[in-house]
Amino acid sequence: MLPGAREILEWSNKKGYPTVLVTSSSRNYADQITTQFGIRHLFKAFVTAEDVQNGKPDPEPYKTGARLSGCAPSTCFAFEDSINGVISAKSAGTSVFAVPSMGIDHSLIQEADHIVGSLLEAKHILENMGL
Repeated sequence: MLPGAREILEWSNKKGYPTVLVTSSSRNYADQITTQFGIRHLFKAFVTAEDVQNGKPDPEPYKTGARLSGCAPSTCFAFEDSINGVISAKSAGTSVFAVPSMGIDHSLIQEADHIVGSLLEAKHILENMGL
């Protein structure tokens, strides 16, 4: 789990923002990991590899996530640690915070709206935006 994940999820829930996990992993793995870390209840829905015909970098996963959240993609924020995830979210019309995994060339994720060192940094940016 990325540092700050629990904090930003709890903050989002406290604010009443619907949170959807959009992952290229299987539903079984997503259920297992979110349960293991005690954060399963913080998600309104999951979008997993089994839920879409076209995975990341296609926009379908994030369009599906926006639909499940009840929000337009343009009003959503994605938090991504992969290049394909950034491309997927941007192609869906979502604002993206890139939280690069170790070893990712930052020049490859320039498409993101924000490149941050942690999810806590992303949370501070959102708070400064008045959210």
